[in-house]
Amino acid sequence: MLPGVGFDRINCVLNCFPRGISCNLKAGCSGVVGHSAIATAKPDGYTIGVATVEIGMMHRAGLTELTGEDYTPIALYNYDA
Repeated sequence: MLPGVGFDRINCVLNCFPRGISCNLKAGCSGVVGHSAIATAKPDGYTIGVATVEIGMMHRAGLTELTGEDYTPIALYNYDA
């Protein structure tokens, strides 16, 4: 995990599940790579991700066609240190 990144706290969530769950950070293009991986994953229950507010900014900046409508929310969480 990358130190200092807000989503490195996801390890706390992963520790609540049985073994076999891993976290795969996808870096690149201001988050477009990771957000694209979430949006285009097969809906088989094996891939979940965190869609951040940046998806709206990336869309408006012309970096991606993705919007918040491309995701199906399953939970809402917030971590304020």
